[in-house]
Amino acid sequence: MIKMFSLFIRARCLKPMAVRIMYNCSCVSRKISGSNKISAPTVKFKGKLIRNNDFIIISCRNFSVNESIERETPSASKENIKLVNLVTNLHRSINKHGRVFLDQIYEVLNSNLAHLSEEDADLLLQCCGHLLPDQIPEVRAALCDHVKENLTKTGVPFNYHLYISVCTENQHLIQYENLLGEVDKADVKLYKLILENVCTAGDTFKAINVLEEMKKQNMPADEDTFNSLVLAHAINGGLNDANTVLETMRNIDIFPSVSTYVALLTGLAKRASEKQFEAVVELLPPNSLTEKMFLQIVQELSQNDNQDWMRHLFVKRDFTDFSKQSLKYLDNLCIHLIYLEKPLTAITIYSKLVQQQPDILQGNYGMFLLREMVKKGCSSKDILESAKILKELNLNSMAYVKVTETALRRNYHVIAWDLVKNMSPLRPHYFWPLLKSAAKENGEVGVCEAIGKMMNLGVKPDEETWELYILPHCDFSNPLDLMNRLKKMGFTSKELFTPLIKVLIRKDAIQEAVKLVSVYDGPIDASALNNLSRAWIINKNADSVVPILQKICEVNSRQIDWVGQFLEKVCSSCRSEDDFKKFRELLKMHYRMLFN
Repeated sequence: MIKMFSLFIRARCLKPMAVRIMYNCSCVSRKISGSNKISAPTVKFKGKLIRNNDFIIISCRNFSVNESIERETPSASKENIKLVNLVTNLHRSINKHGRVFLDQIYEVLNSNLAHLSEEDADLLLQCCGHLLPDQIPEVRAALCDHVKENLTKTGVPFNYHLYISVCTENQHLIQYENLLGEVDKADVKLYKLILENVCTAGDTFKAINVLEEMKKQNMPADEDTFNSLVLAHAINGGLNDANTVLETMRNIDIFPSVSTYVALLTGLAKRASEKQFEAVVELLPPNSLTEKMFLQIVQELSQNDNQDWMRHLFVKRDFTDFSKQSLKYLDNLCIHLIYLEKPLTAITIYSKLVQQQPDILQGNYGMFLLREMVKKGCSSKDILESAKILKELNLNSMAYVKVTETALRRNYHVIAWDLVKNMSPLRPHYFWPLLKSAAKENGEVGVCEAIGKMMNLGVKPDEETWELYILPHCDFSNPLDLMNRLKKMGFTSKELFTPLIKVLIRKDAIQEAVKLVSVYDGPIDASALNNLSRAWIINKNADSVVPILQKICEVNSRQIDWVGQFLEKVCSSCRSEDDFKKFRELLKMHYRMLFN
């Protein structure tokens, strides 16, 4: 296959016309189609994006030159840039998080795929497998077929090898007869991948048909072929059936390798035979399993609820020190288990395989899994049990608090009410998101119900909670009635008076506040002074401000000049002659009330 290296050069001085010089670095001159163009100043070279604001220059030897100067339409240029950015986002997400999200893939699919490179087409297929952990296999398989349909329509070279591998990863049995009809000429690798796909599903009948077709094509059977057959027979008949394949291998001088035993263990993990599984593990040489092999077996064990069998593998090698790449795969595996309705399996596997001191010290160990459980909508029982596992193993003592904060912050209120019960000590501010949600759903009635739940948990609202998260959502058409309603719930005038006055002042209902002051002989905290000064600055009404000011002075420390603080604030706001006139009236009113 001829490898083409496209080089695009653009100079700023040539704007606004995009001038491109395309160097065809190949022994054979070949026309480069528009489908492989990447708008300058971004260029794809050996799978890497290279940017330069002025020029992009790469020296190449032994090339023939095919120069073309063209002018792209603005819409086509925008489509190219959009596609490049979307694909770059996929790369960035994989590099940073080790995963992608469904909406990112659909954004690419909804773009003009005619401009997609062959490498990026492969990336789209890869994103339909383990890189998409928050989707169940059926969804990933359907997405993979959707990607295939879109790519084949656009004429972008399609990688059938990769497509089959992703289908196998998603445990999706392909219709290989139809697929073979789409391929011009199927090679040995394609047939071996098809065989692996049907054997992963345990379909020995289809496996025999594939073998017969390979025989017709004079394709030899090698170790990979027999490994697939070992897998299928282990799934269907356990170790006894698999031994018939192993015997055949030995008869033709193909001896079982570590890969063969991995295939056998994978099949036994699906068949749920621990005794046979342990017997095969004993056949493995020490330290023979690679990280990839180990995780492949763990994946099958966990998906079939046999994760406890992992202890047999630890005899052969300690797998608690993974490479960065393997850790990302393990993270995705555990996330995927959550979406397979196996959250406790996910947290158990992670806690057994990953021991990272920095995460433990920061209280972040396993938190991405707990957050994913909240996002998935797992039962609060499973989330609490998972947090308990981390806490009891001394891996994350903050697990309860942090997962509850996550549920509150993301407005998963049903889960949050269950989780908040397990926090100790409970603080009023933990309930703020729940109070806001209750108010949004059912106004004052909803807020009162939420207060009742708080009280049942032994938590009373503090002044800030009353002022900001309860009273603003109550009916203030009659403040006296509101006061009485809240007192019937078990609250005292002392608890309610200051926040009520502050909210009334903020609502510019100062006359109602004055009326409340005249009826109830309750204390007003000095914190209401700021609200009072803002109220006078807005309406300049001395008659309504002075009675409340006097009440504040009566019940708070006489060692502090509250009046002086108030007057200083309002005086500094005066800007006109009329403002100072109103200020003098305020002073007179206060003087009269003081000495009458």
